[in-house]
Amino acid sequence: MTHHLMVIKGEYLAPILSGRKRLECRLQRTRKPPFARVCTGDQLWIKPVSEPIAALATVRRVALWDQLSSRELGEIQNRYGADIAAPRSFYTERTNARVATIIQLANVRAIDPIPIRKTDQRSWVVLANPPDVAKPDAAMRLQHD
Repeated sequence: MTHHLMVIKGEYLAPILSGRKRLECRLQRTRKPPFARVCTGDQLWIKPVSEPIAALATVRRVALWDQLSSRELGEIQNRYGADIAAPRSFYTERTNARVATIIQLANVRAIDPIPIRKTDQRSWVVLANPPDVAKPDAAMRLQHD
């Protein structure tokens, strides 16, 4: 099992915790994480931008698209859009995406906030070690890709 830091817009935290947003969708131009790096059973530490880690989830299932076409992007929106729970602009702003990762979330739960010293712009980080919930003020070691 691998641990991942999943950085999200703050507006998505409540829908994730309520179960309305059951799928996380990452549309990217290149094959960077989470593409082909996240697997069933992995743990996701969920962190809103500029906030501490606030939730934890398990990956139930992963679907990948490589060489994504505009037709496939439309199919993703039509088939999974309700569970992705993103505005239409999410798709229109990513028409140049060439890879897609859709992650089904399970066992989602809020946790006591865990501060993290993260200064880069990555929205997904494969963690060398999971956060130490017993020492929430300790700096996390981030694995660089």
